[in-house]
Amino acid sequence: LDEQVAKSTEALENYRFSEYAGGLEDFFWNTFCDEYLELAKAELKDSARREGAQWTLVRCLDILMRLLHPVVPFITEEIWARLPRAQNAGFVMLADWPKPVGDAADRDAAAIMDSGIAVIGAIRSLKHEAGLAYLDASEIFVHPMDAGAKDRLNQVLKLGYISHLTHANIIVMESSEAPKPNSSAVIPGFSVYMAISAADTEADKYIGRTAVGS
Repeated sequence: LDEQVAKSTEALENYRFSEYAGGLEDFFWNTFCDEYLELAKAELKDSARREGAQWTLVRCLDILMRLLHPVVPFITEEIWARLPRAQNAGFVMLADWPKPVGDAADRDAAAIMDSGIAVIGAIRSLKHEAGLAYLDASEIFVHPMDAGAKDRLNQVLKLGYISHLTHANIIVMESSEAPKPNSSAVIPGFSVYMAISAADTEADKYIGRTAVGS
């Protein structure tokens, strides 16, 4: 979010209005809605982590309403008025423009979550290509390509996001030897493999023979 604040501010100050509006639209839908809200669902169900998730959601909406107000004034003013805050907080159009406040710890946390989101996307793609539904269980092997990737993966696995959002049993590989047979995907820092059962393999062969015969 801090990075988006910096990008939006820089684009506005240099009169690149299309870049400003397009960047915010992309961040709001693809990062905040598609990624963070999905991740937050697990935390909101956990009484020990719910308060932190709620605080983060409110902070994100607070900053996003300030950033978006110049292009969608009426909607942002309506949402701003419904956010929990002190009474007589005024209008969003009078609120201070947000400033980046992140530090090295925030950047490290962002790198961890970026890795987790990338792995989740790869697993979902593999399941979709195999014709598996979202709720279908699967066995996934993830091979980190270096020590940094392994550390990021282990940290995000502790949070439970990957298993919750993929309904998969995640196995961290110590070697690069992949399970056979498998379907695979390579993303920055990781190789991701989904084990394919012998029954699935035989079914594929049958489908192939049937298609050729027809």
